[in-house]
Amino acid sequence: MKIDTNKNEIEILLKRALKAQTTGSLDLAIQYYSKIITISPYNAGAYNNKGSCLLALKKYDEAIEIYNNAILIQPTYKYGHYNKGLCLAYLCKFDLAIESFNEAINIDSEYALAYYNKAYCLDRLSFYDEAISCYDKAIDIDANYTSAHINRGYSLVNLKRYDEALESYDNAISSSTKSVNAKNSKADLLSKLGRDEEAINYYKQVLMLEPNNTEANKKISVLISKDESNDSDYQMISAASKLK
Repeated sequence: MKIDTNKNEIEILLKRALKAQTTGSLDLAIQYYSKIITISPYNAGAYNNKGSCLLALKKYDEAIEIYNNAILIQPTYKYGHYNKGLCLAYLCKFDLAIESFNEAINIDSEYALAYYNKAYCLDRLSFYDEAISCYDKAIDIDANYTSAHINRGYSLVNLKRYDEALESYDNAISSSTKSVNAKNSKADLLSKLGRDEEAINYYKQVLMLEPNNTEANKKISVLISKDESNDSDYQMISAASKLK
């Protein structure tokens, strides 16, 4: 029986690459993936993982080239299309990113992450209704997708549909009771709507989760000062009325 030395070498290199990648030694991981590609030039997974290291290093243009290779080898490789979309989104090339996310969705119609990031790009392009539809798709696939609920709320705020936005934040909080972002987002909107006591309550909930959150502390102080100022104005008006 003939031993496939190439296969054995690839397995050893892959173990080393994954270990380097998971421990944050990304440059070393890239070297290992490059060696795998040299031995096995049609290994789409190796290209994808090398691209992920470049993405983590914020070398987006280089990563896109690598993902293009993965897609060329395996056109139905959804991760290649998806990760390419992420790179394009980080480069603020939102139209192109949407095209990549669409490719991933065409391959896997239940790909919640692709819907989520497509929605994000649509929101950045001010296509808020379309963004909400995509967030809805992601939530249909994963009802507890906290970030999708939160970002859906942001899109609704941009459309001034505040009650629906508050409902989205409530859904986010229900899906993850320890989500600082969800509670903070609801607090910000309540403050914007002049519902100061409710806003303070949610900022306090943020502080229960993150006691050192200076922004939440500042916002509470501002709202309390505002309420005290309003009380003082009311007392002065009342006193003036009595003088009459």
